Amino acid sequence: AVEFFVLDGSAPDAQDHAFLSRIADSLDHPVTLVRPADAATVIQRLSNELQARIATPSASEAPARYLLINGLQNFRLLRQDDEFSFGSTDAAPHPGALFKELLAEGPAHGIHSLVSCDSYGNVVRFLGRKGLAEFGYRVLFQMSTNDSASLIDNPAASRLGLHRALLYQDREGHLEVFRPYALPDPDWLRVKGVSSSTS
Repeated sequence: AVEFFVLDGSAPDAQDHAFLSRIADSLDHPVTLVRPADAATVIQRLSNELQARIATPSASEAPARYLLINGLQNFRLLRQDDEFSFGSTDAAPHPGALFKELLAEGPAHGIHSLVSCDSYGNVVRFLGRKGLAEFGYRVLFQMSTNDSASLIDNPAASRLGLHRALLYQDREGHLEVFRPYALPDPDWLRVKGVSSSTS
């Protein structure tokens, strides 16, 4: 009953787009894969489910939902602007406001988010410092000293070099350098898909 919602901001001809499509096809769990134009519909659906779970005492037993956003910078509707704070009280909630609520309240009710973004500037632009604080784990690749210090209070990501990444655990302030995995090839995905469906 676990369900995945993948917001894919990559270009239609990008390697990421083809890879995510193959992943979605190989999983036994339901996967909703959408482009930026349809992001608001998914955010609204998850927001409705969050409200239902908050109102239900047995929500802790509800199956997990995972929101994965590939390239947050390409989803302008999710930007944490102040403009939606001054609209009419009768207007529908702005997708950015609903997204912010999902980040803050979702994990306690089984709705988790995994988000990638291209730069620290866009992280602040879309999430704000308060939104960034909702992410207990952060993965950083090579970046400037200032950006690294702003993201994890440590300049370590500026010294990573190629083919290395940094895992940061916010609660304990723990840092760990690791080598990111290569993308699995189609044969591996096909075998794993068959194995999981027959187990």
